[in-house]
Amino acid sequence: MADHIDHISPVTYNEDNRYLPAGVSPRPGYIRYDLFPYLEEILECFAPWSPVREVNFKKGVQVGYTTLLESVLFYYIGHVKTAPVMFLTADGELASGRVENNILPMINESEMGHLIRSSDEGNTRKTGKTKDFLQWDGGGFMIYNGAMNAAKMRQYSVPVMLKDELDGWKRNVGNDGNSDSLTDARLSAYWTVRKILRGSTPLVEPSMISEAYERGDKRQYHILCKACSFPQVLRMESVDKETGVIGGFQWETEKGSLILESVRYCCQNCGHEHFEHDKERLFAKEHGAYWEPTADPKEPGIRSYHLPAFYSPFGFRPWYKNIADYLEAFDPETKQVKSISKYQEFYNNTLGEAFKVLGQKIRFTAVSAHRRAAYRLG
Repeated sequence: MADHIDHISPVTYNEDNRYLPAGVSPRPGYIRYDLFPYLEEILECFAPWSPVREVNFKKGVQVGYTTLLESVLFYYIGHVKTAPVMFLTADGELASGRVENNILPMINESEMGHLIRSSDEGNTRKTGKTKDFLQWDGGGFMIYNGAMNAAKMRQYSVPVMLKDELDGWKRNVGNDGNSDSLTDARLSAYWTVRKILRGSTPLVEPSMISEAYERGDKRQYHILCKACSFPQVLRMESVDKETGVIGGFQWETEKGSLILESVRYCCQNCGHEHFEHDKERLFAKEHGAYWEPTADPKEPGIRSYHLPAFYSPFGFRPWYKNIADYLEAFDPETKQVKSISKYQEFYNNTLGEAFKVLGQKIRFTAVSAHRRAAYRLG
């Protein structure tokens, strides 16, 4: 009988055991969080001893959210083993595809496929996997489905809930109510020890991930300037009212085309220029990068994180791609939107913000001024 239990953190367990093949990562091999250093703090929230109960992650594209979600699941399959998990996305087909194309290959590539097995070992026909159920060694299991299937959700209680692309869900499930609140009800029996991960690229207001973000402590990732060590959050543009220093992203064009290598980030304090190859240093914790809360959470144990696509690591989505998308959508010279759809995509995918659709109602008085006293056909 064991006289102690080894408490291994989620980051350590993943780095020791999770293998990334060449087909899914530009850096194949055992996962290392120096590529996504900002994910370490978030992943550690899912250690059983962490007081964090909910993590709400509002994000741009290519910042490693899929890696984070899979790392949480990998930890519960391989190390915790006993906890039931529920994985929900927009619909059942997407959930099944995620399991088949991402989660099972992750387990098999890490040589841990033997863990997926039924607790009914006397029945050789049971493999531990069905169309909406995954079971593993130790008694833990994962139910995966679409968030709209309210009937099936009522059948289970779980301590761990993984909610993928929340803004892709329908807000309401028939007459049952809000889909996010309904799925939270599956954790009621474990409420004091629950673990919830909500993550999504926001779409349009009202946005469920933005609402969830507002409930937490609204953490932002600060980097330190290479020249003056001034801490700052990566923003599209900033102007220091006292010094006049223009910070944020700057670039040059030639004959109307963006010069890709000219895109750089300028310090908000001293104006020092940082280029794409500086990302690894800027994002690294050992060079001073850190998460900072900016608000008090609505209740203890709720953390929220915002990460625009500007933080996509070196080798993934480059800064010039973000700027090219911006210039396709907006003319900075005339301050005019070129394409409302592309502008929304820039807000969602790059800024990681919900897009607010603005419009004006037609007033009766304005229309009636153009009425004709008489109308003759033709």
